[in-house]
Amino acid sequence: MHRILTACAIALLSATAVLAATPIKPIKQYYPVYGDTAEKLAASMTASSPIRRDKHHFYALTHWEVQTRYQLTSDSHGCKLGHVDVKLGIKMQLPHWDPSQTTDAQLQQDWQTFYQALLQHENQHADNGRRAAQDIATLLQNFPRHHQCEVYEQKLKAAIDS
Repeated sequence: MHRILTACAIALLSATAVLAATPIKPIKQYYPVYGDTAEKLAASMTASSPIRRDKHHFYALTHWEVQTRYQLTSDSHGCKLGHVDVKLGIKMQLPHWDPSQTTDAQLQQDWQTFYQALLQHENQHADNGRRAAQDIATLLQNFPRHHQCEVYEQKLKAAIDS
């Protein structure tokens, strides 16, 4: 009965590495799942999950986006970056199960194991966004001057997009 959730949790834990977190917190959105057995919970997640790509469904999704804003300044030595602003947005979609008071204790424990593994997996996707934002900020802080602002901005955009 609890093999499905336990197997999913083990697969998620073994497939990922632990990463350090930074203070940026994701926005979490939940979709409801229902069931009083592991099989019913799994079927409910499959049916209820709003996360679909092609013909596949996913129990959770983390989307991150890095936005950059900067000002260029020029002087007799050429063009350089003035004010730089790097922002990161993180959004997670996750299942939410609210067990009844009569739900089997083992199923509740298996759900917690599964959910914690799923959340750990999604947090690692969020960490990818955090690293990308930090990498872009570092890149911008160290970006060398150029004598032509148009060329400088083209090189800057190409570096950010790479």
